[in-house]
Amino acid sequence: MTAATRVRRGGITPAIYAAVIDEGECRYCRSTFVDSLEVDHIIPWSRGGSDDPENLAPACFRCNIEKSAQTPDEWAAYRMSKGMPWPIPSPDETARALVENMPPEALDARWTEDAGRAAHAAMIRGRGAGFDPAAEAEALAAVLLRGGAG
Repeated sequence: MTAATRVRRGGITPAIYAAVIDEGECRYCRSTFVDSLEVDHIIPWSRGGSDDPENLAPACFRCNIEKSAQTPDEWAAYRMSKGMPWPIPSPDETARALVENMPPEALDARWTEDAGRAAHAAMIRGRGAGFDPAAEAEALAAVLLRGGAG
């Protein structure tokens, strides 16, 4: 569909936007960081998808940016072709994998929500076939032991 033949976009009403966001978690990674949720077009609007509620899903900022103008199937195929995880592990799964590999001295009060978000962001970005929870845990532990999450 070209710009010349595309039907003018009707827009997402505030009520529909709120209803989609109220689902409460990213459709792709299951993140519940509500402040980062956006409305994603499952079939991208630029590729003929509509603003109908059936074509809308909550997506965290990072997933929405990475998915871009791909369908979920195209995005999954892309991630898997690069050795990145699919489905994307949830923040809880990511944190659990990191904590299991974390040195005990790093597991104290300095483990913050910010550190958890940073770890999850690294997982979403993926490290290609080289993503290694033990290596990520070691790097995150170094940050935590320095006294901060970032």
